[in-house]
Amino acid sequence: MVKLRWKSALAHGGLLWMLSFILVGLLLTIPSLQTLSVLQDSIYLVILAFISSFCAHLYFSNRRGRPYEGIILGFVFALVVLALDMIVTVPVYVGNFSEYFMDPQEWLSFLLIFLTCFLMGNSSNRKI
Repeated sequence: MVKLRWKSALAHGGLLWMLSFILVGLLLTIPSLQTLSVLQDSIYLVILAFISSFCAHLYFSNRRGRPYEGIILGFVFALVVLALDMIVTVPVYVGNFSEYFMDPQEWLSFLLIFLTCFLMGNSSNRKI
């Protein structure tokens, strides 16, 4: 049975959302990237991989994880990010939910969060 530390998982998921929210704000202020949305999206996804790795590493620090715990943690992180996006990001910045859910970058970012947590859970199971 998976013994997920729920408070810690939710807190680290909130940290992930907050750091990615700040990252998007910083990327939007770079003048040379404002006209290059593909490059801006690519930079966001690369940095999101590092941020989600960092948050998963913080969650798994001082304990050995299991691959299935990484899977569940990935789902928790993705759900926390989705919930906070629906509460804060969509009403304030996007405007409507259909535009948010039709954006392939959002789905790709959820998949990236999930895979990163799975890999971190799998790698924390090994002795170094």
